Amino acid sequence: MFHLLLHYADLPGEIYRAKDGSQRLHPRPENYALKMAWEKGPWSFFYFRLYSRYDTPRSERGRLLSPEDLEPFGSREKVWQDLIGFKRNMHFRGFEGALRLFWGYFEASTPQVRTTHAEGQFTALDIDLAARRWGLAANFHRPHSRGTFLFGFNWEREEYEKVRVRSFSAGTISTLTDLPAKNEDNWAFFVQEKLHLFPELILNAGLRYDHYESFGGHLSPRISLIWNPASSWHLVAAWGEAFQAPNYFYRGANLESGYGGKDLDPEMVHTFILSISKHLRERSLFRITFFQEKFDELLEKEDFYRNLGKLELSGLEAELRWFSKRLLAFLNYSFYEVTENKDTGLASGNRVKALPRWMVKGGASLQVLPGFYISPQFRLYGRARWHGEWLSPYTVWDLHFLYRRPPWRISLKIENLFDHHFKRAGTTPAYPWPGRSIFLRLEVRF
Repeated sequence: MFHLLLHYADLPGEIYRAKDGSQRLHPRPENYALKMAWEKGPWSFFYFRLYSRYDTPRSERGRLLSPEDLEPFGSREKVWQDLIGFKRNMHFRGFEGALRLFWGYFEASTPQVRTTHAEGQFTALDIDLAARRWGLAANFHRPHSRGTFLFGFNWEREEYEKVRVRSFSAGTISTLTDLPAKNEDNWAFFVQEKLHLFPELILNAGLRYDHYESFGGHLSPRISLIWNPASSWHLVAAWGEAFQAPNYFYRGANLESGYGGKDLDPEMVHTFILSISKHLRERSLFRITFFQEKFDELLEKEDFYRNLGKLELSGLEAELRWFSKRLLAFLNYSFYEVTENKDTGLASGNRVKALPRWMVKGGASLQVLPGFYISPQFRLYGRARWHGEWLSPYTVWDLHFLYRRPPWRISLKIENLFDHHFKRAGTTPAYPWPGRSIFLRLEVRF
């Protein structure tokens, strides 16, 4: 069997008129993806190619760029990524699973303007990254009388070829970071047991051990309980821990800036979820989920990379679904608040900076012909706060067309259908978000 997937999005920016009467330009992304896969018997081969370019029209402080600001480096985010590999399905001693060998290449060029000429002191950065990655991964499972046992491992070698950051300030180009090539080996091993304690109660318990060459090892547990007290009720309680070590770029940039790289600690996340589902009728479902996330040692970039303190979020998500043979409709509401913020600078009061505290989503998917679906959807975001500025609530409509008949799968997605103008913020001050965007996806299997 051969599998081909194409994804493409490329639209010029559209001019819109702001409230003050001035003409502005919506930023637009350009990207494509190609995926090919071939399968025969237990063997399969895959290749994935991703290209993405986004011409950023503003500086880090949110000011619009002039042609003069685009010298000497420009202002964009451009990324290439290739991934190629083989997979072998295997069976032995009652275990079933697969062994995967892969190779990847990643390159990024992200020149950016920090302050414009209009702000007085013009400064810009030119960031170039390139790395190769080798890996071997496996996962196997074996059913038994009361559940399933699963185990696996993952080994990766990161070959950092280029990590360079140049600066333009006061009319002079200087090199801030130019790290030597370096290889790092990281590996992980995990086990998980799915156990039916009773016919209506399931226990999932797992352990994952990660070992980073630069930081050593860490053991992350996770556990969940699934309870079905009646045919219409479904309850899930889960707790887990995640671990992420700073990469070579972060550590090396600190070393060359004189701040030291070994002082960075891995990021830690602890998550607790309680979910309750109830079939109200034969064709409707209501689900409510309570969650709590605790973040420790989050990484932040100012003049150098550093670990922050602690941040804790608590919230809920509620969803109502109705479905029939040809129609699926849903309505979703989510809400959070900051319950702890210790020395992070990411939150103000009970909200995360630039992140709305609530959001409402809704939509439907209608089968109008065999294999052909139309899916409208809306997203309503609450107001957000960036330092002293309040960002207004806004609503965005999307429209998705899908044709799915073997061997074809064709998807056309239109985001921000009515080209609504709104602002969002993040690591930079608030700026206009992309307007109407169109994504085409073509997939064929034969």
